[in-house]
Amino acid sequence: MDNELLKFIKLHNLDTDDFYNARGKPVLSCYNEMKSQEKLFAYNTTPCSNAGHTIRDRQGHCIVCSTVNISFSLRKKETGFIYIACSLGKEISKVGMTTELIKTRLAKLNSRKVGNTNDWEIIYSIRCTKVNSVELLIHNELRMYQYGFTESKEIFRCSYQKAKEMVDKVILENHIVPIEEKVYSVNTEKYKFRNLISK
Repeated sequence: MDNELLKFIKLHNLDTDDFYNARGKPVLSCYNEMKSQEKLFAYNTTPCSNAGHTIRDRQGHCIVCSTVNISFSLRKKETGFIYIACSLGKEISKVGMTTELIKTRLAKLNSRKVGNTNDWEIIYSIRCTKVNSVELLIHNELRMYQYGFTESKEIFRCSYQKAKEMVDKVILENHIVPIEEKVYSVNTEKYKFRNLISK
């Protein structure tokens, strides 16, 4: 790493461990290796067309020309909660993430009538690192049950049990170590909704 790069890293309070040496290659050709090594940014990439900068995020955006892409990338490392909420009235489940307190998130779900309902109850939560990435992996596992609301891709026509099964699968397969895990309901059987595959 040269002095200019180290100054940039210091200026934006970044971690050198998040950087990958692309050795003059386009970032997109390094994407899989960067992802497997959990690197967020690359240096020594092909120069950007705007000003010739060689520091990019994993999607190939120049983070010197557009520093807003730094915060988007750093979200991948964020610690927060994955939660499962259920609506008895609609018989739907929601798997989401939040960096807020669980009770704060629950209040917002109901006050905003997410999914056209205000009877959400949070049944389960797990606190972990890289919470955004974990959420996307869980949504991918549950995509066949997606409810179809344009406002949220986090709502599913499935039971709490099915949602929890997919959370557990992602946690196990990706070797995620929970910081904290909580179950908020003693009777999860009442959330045994039908698992309806989207058409």
